[in-house]
Amino acid sequence: MNRSIVLKIKENSYQVDIPRIGQLRDIENRKIAMTPYYKELVVTNTILSNWVLDLVDMNAYFGVLCPTLLLDLKTPLEELDIFDFKELRAEYQEQFVPWLNEFITAMQSDGGSTSGSN
Repeated sequence: MNRSIVLKIKENSYQVDIPRIGQLRDIENRKIAMTPYYKELVVTNTILSNWVLDLVDMNAYFGVLCPTLLLDLKTPLEELDIFDFKELRAEYQEQFVPWLNEFITAMQSDGGSTSGSN
C-alpha cells in the first residue's frame, strides 16, 4: 500500500499522506459536525444521499489531509454548482477513494473493526 497519493485535479497536483491516528479522529469529528445524520444518510442509500455523503466525506478528508485543495477551489464545496461538484466528485472517486479503501482494508487486516463506514 502506498503511504501517499498525488491527486491531480485539473492543472493542480496535491500530495495526500496516509492519515495519522489523530487525523482520523478529526476526519470523523468533521463528518459528525457537518451532518449529525451521517448514519441515516448511509442507510438511506439514494442517489442524492450518496452525493451528500460524498460532499461530507470530501470536506472531511480534504479539510484534514489536503486543505490546499479546498482553498484552491476559491469557493466552499457546498457552494459549487452541480456540474463543478460532479467533476470534482468524479476525480475523488477515481483517485482518492480506491487509495482510501486500500488503507481501510490494511487497517482491518491488522485487527481493526469491520463495522462502520468510510
